[in-house]
Amino acid sequence: MIDLSIIVPLYNTEEYIARCLDSLMNQDIPHDKYEIIVINDGSRDNGKKIVEKYASQYAQIKLFDQPNKGLSVTRNRGLKLAQGQYLYFIDSDDFVSPNSFLKIIEFMKKHEVDIFGFGIIPTTCSSLPASNFKDSAFNNLPIYNGRKNVHCLSMRPLNMKLHLRM
Repeated sequence: MIDLSIIVPLYNTEEYIARCLDSLMNQDIPHDKYEIIVINDGSRDNGKKIVEKYASQYAQIKLFDQPNKGLSVTRNRGLKLAQGQYLYFIDSDDFVSPNSFLKIIEFMKKHEVDIFGFGIIPTTCSSLPASNFKDSAFNNLPIYNGRKNVHCLSMRPLNMKLHLRM
């Protein structure tokens, strides 16, 4: 089993999808240990063509098509297609810091954490500095920090054995 499935719903975000995919490819997790599942939800722009180009260059990017059914149906389809032990949902107009996922997954395995939440940083810039996550940095980080927008990396299946640190 691969470690991580990243699910990316795609709908009319051609101006952002390349940045999103670039950030997902710029990770320190081995490429054969994760997959990127992009589900085109009936986009009417050129986003699908951009993803097709990436998928032809990177084996871990998989593109699926469907008529427009909305975000919930699209994410649920991604769940059905996912093969990873851990799941991460990202919107196609978002991006992640370089070299973030390996350290998070190692931490989750080491501490048997099923759900790991982390805040988002609103930004207008096109890149973020490299991640400097270390195990000791997580010691005082709550799993859910009460922010309105919290991204979560979840273990599959979601058996809800939570480890909360307050």
